[in-house]
Amino acid sequence: MSEPLWLTDLGTRVATDAHIIVTGAANERHLVPHASGGEIVRPSVDAIGYKFDELGYDYVLEWTFTSGLRMWQQRQAPPNGPAWTEPDGHWGQHDSLVNGIRFVHRYQGTEAKPGRAALIVSGAEHLADQPNQGAAREVFAGALTLARTDPLLRTSDGRYLHSIVVWLLEEPAAAPLWLTQGARVRTISVPRPDAALRSRIAARLLPQFPGPQPADAKAAAGRLADLCEGMSCSEMLDVASY
Repeated sequence: MSEPLWLTDLGTRVATDAHIIVTGAANERHLVPHASGGEIVRPSVDAIGYKFDELGYDYVLEWTFTSGLRMWQQRQAPPNGPAWTEPDGHWGQHDSLVNGIRFVHRYQGTEAKPGRAALIVSGAEHLADQPNQGAAREVFAGALTLARTDPLLRTSDGRYLHSIVVWLLEEPAAAPLWLTQGARVRTISVPRPDAALRSRIAARLLPQFPGPQPADAKAAAGRLADLCEGMSCSEMLDVASY
């Protein structure tokens, strides 16, 4: 079972880019491999959390428009277990985005154990409405300067990591220009599911429909996948709930 290609691409960019914009991901869900050997359905931010866990990041934070900062808590979290925890104190405030960016780009670990941190900014298009936009822009510029001088961390399996900020956007046109047109900012687009992925999702959906199961489940999944062409993963996963 393979992970989504956009997630693989994200994993390769952590060695070269300090800021990555992921478009079409803010409200999407995905089928991602799990340590248990199966696949689980997770929103974009969780899929990225598992990926950064796998890559060896020491800290993974998320900033949301509604609740501020939270931290990825469990390495190899169980399929239905809590993956995030709310940090104590002022980290729950809206203006903590600036603190999150500073944390990521100033976290160095120790000489004996160098470390890297990642920040995921969910709903980054809302930054245009935030009172701290000017401060965030200033820190954004400073973070890029720090990233240029921050040496790559080589992990035990030979991979290289930057401390990084990932910006999740649903509508890129609504994001502030200082973000989308910044230097050293990479953009990755989450595509609509192809036929193979739609078939995998359809196979998961069939047992959720009422009535007897089809005699040829594979053929039925193929027909359902064809009917769902053009849908997002989230839209497909919601089909059985209607």
